[in-house]
Amino acid sequence: MELARRVIAYSERACSPGSSELDRRLAYATRIWAKACVCAQEVAWEAGFDGFDNMDEQPEVGDPDSLVLYSMIVLEALFSSRSNKRGVTRRIAERTAKLLGRSHEDRRRLSERVSRAYDQRCDFVHGAFDRSILYEGTTLWLFKVATLALWRMIQSLTDSQRSFSTWEELMDIVDRGMFHERIERPEPRSRAE
Repeated sequence: MELARRVIAYSERACSPGSSELDRRLAYATRIWAKACVCAQEVAWEAGFDGFDNMDEQPEVGDPDSLVLYSMIVLEALFSSRSNKRGVTRRIAERTAKLLGRSHEDRRRLSERVSRAYDQRCDFVHGAFDRSILYEGTTLWLFKVATLALWRMIQSLTDSQRSFSTWEELMDIVDRGMFHERIERPEPRSRAE
């Protein structure tokens, strides 16, 4: 609950005049995430999610198309580049994986799964009407990944020891796979310990 309050408070501050591109991106991502929350609110959260790879049961999602669309827009707002429109799917998948994955194998699997989810979003946007039997579960999984990515970004920005001030600096840290090292620094020990 505390993190949700931080997200909302950060988003409100980020909308102020003179905000940086990073702040505006996160404020936009938060607004879209709130729309995704409305789509996801009908789901029983206790069921169906066990990490990034496992879905124990397939939940019913009231509006899976909107959920996949909004969730992907959150990731696009966080990770896409305005100047480089090529390789958007790969870039978003890799940056999401580098932000959230703990090991090389976690990042590889997460990147592949985000890419497949992005393909489902493209199918929906471009008029494909046949859906996989796992579509609703995938849309819920993607919503949770987008939520975790947004929360991790805002958590890092509200950390008083952050080492970046622009979106480009943050993406450089994410791209180099150094997000966890920069954000989750252990507290220095005192000599008495």
